[in-house]
Amino acid sequence: MAPDKITLHGDYGNGGHKWHGASAAPDGTNVSVPANADSVHFVEPSDPEPILTEVTNDAIQTGRHRTGGKYKYMGAMTGMDGKVYCFPSGSEYVLQVDTATRTVRNIGLNIFNEQMERICQNKWQNGLTLKHKRMVFAIPLGAESVLQIDYRSEDVTTWPLPCPVQGLAKWEGGVVASNGVIYCVRNNSKAALRIEAPFVDVDPYAKKPQDEERLLVFVYNCGIPTLKSSAHRVEVCTVQANTRSKSQTSDG
Repeated sequence: MAPDKITLHGDYGNGGHKWHGASAAPDGTNVSVPANADSVHFVEPSDPEPILTEVTNDAIQTGRHRTGGKYKYMGAMTGMDGKVYCFPSGSEYVLQVDTATRTVRNIGLNIFNEQMERICQNKWQNGLTLKHKRMVFAIPLGAESVLQIDYRSEDVTTWPLPCPVQGLAKWEGGVVASNGVIYCVRNNSKAALRIEAPFVDVDPYAKKPQDEERLLVFVYNCGIPTLKSSAHRVEVCTVQANTRSKSQTSDG
């Protein structure tokens, strides 16, 4: 069945890699992620025309290693708190976007200053939200770690990949399996990436005191920024082709 109508809206000029990726907030607003653009772009569904707006401030910035403000963020996900989280590519911070107030700000520690990740550019691209674990995970593209965003505490943590993990453009995209485990899609990597977050059988928005106590225990167990912890399991799994032949296939 063909769509009823395909239309274009706005005039933002040609080229420039302005925005890269998007995520929808609960209020229906689509948030476009600033790559080379200096603003967050909002698309609010409306009839007959969508409402297009932009918000910019000093929080939208790339890393100190880049010139020209390029490749700030790559991809985003919406947390269960309703806010959108943009993943740092060249930037040194996670960017939080609140569509209800049309505000953007940095959260967490400075990734470069705190030595949370060795790679400075093309760090993470795309990610996934784990419901009932109050976490968003970003997928390592060039980074040597998995990025975790706890959107209740606004803590940002990195978890080192199994060594040795070398090369750029390793994984892009992923899925959450029925058991809550994340599997990342191979790009240049010769292995699949499996991310198992710590199990917490607690409603993150429960207001009962006993639930709050259990959440505090969970925060301690899952570590602090830059701290390695056995509470997480990040594994690189070698992948063999499903074939009757004895020969193995390899990635390009």
